[in-house]
Amino acid sequence: IYEDQGYLINGEKGFGDFLDKVGRDVGIVLDFGNHYNVDEPVDGFFRAFHDRVCHVHLKDVICAAQPDGTPGWIPTLKGNYFKVVSMGEGIIEHCKYVTMLEEAGYQGCYSLEFGAETENSSVVDEALENLNNWLLR
Repeated sequence: IYEDQGYLINGEKGFGDFLDKVGRDVGIVLDFGNHYNVDEPVDGFFRAFHDRVCHVHLKDVICAAQPDGTPGWIPTLKGNYFKVVSMGEGIIEHCKYVTMLEEAGYQGCYSLEFGAETENSSVVDEALENLNNWLLR
């Protein structure tokens, strides 16, 4: 099982090239936030590889042309920036993607991946509440 991440093994083309070089049938850990490393939403990647998804990492991100000075900003391949935030505070359309996964027959596990820098412990509770609302809608 391989996860879409970084600049090279990510996005529809980069991950497709990687899979071609692997040269065998492998599963994918789909991470909704990692696509922003290469400035792509998950849609194209999902359409290309949905039949290989074995596990899903759920996280949320915000994007910007320039970081706002707070810690945690990650530069993208195309020179923009993204930052992991508490689930439900970012731009990722989790309900849409969970629905797409269900419609494609996905019955695997979801992991809440939370890497936002915060002193506020209630954000984990809020993230879990949002996750339950999306999965149990």
